[in-house]
Amino acid sequence: MTPKGPRSERETVFDFNEEEETATIWTASGPMDKRLRKLGLEVIEEGDRHTVFKCLRSQVKVRRLKALSADYKATLSNRMRLARQGQAITTAKKASRGMSEGQGED
Repeated sequence: MTPKGPRSERETVFDFNEEEETATIWTASGPMDKRLRKLGLEVIEEGDRHTVFKCLRSQVKVRRLKALSADYKATLSNRMRLARQGQAITTAKKASRGMSEGQGED
């Protein structure tokens, strides 16, 4: 499969229901095609612009994004800032806890 056409039309559709044990995945996206092939899913149809895969319904997972608190986002931001500056992760962990250099060492 070679992805062709506008990027907005290179979509992926997951189709499954509660009655059947299998799911089908139709994709016109090159990166998604490559990822599904790496997972070893069965190819049931292949065209010039698309590929259709078959898998068990139990293999299809829909995950909910975690909502991060403002405090946790600030902690992660501070860690990344310190990591970009080349400081050690242990220093970043202490800084994210509000400790200054030398504190917390016994």
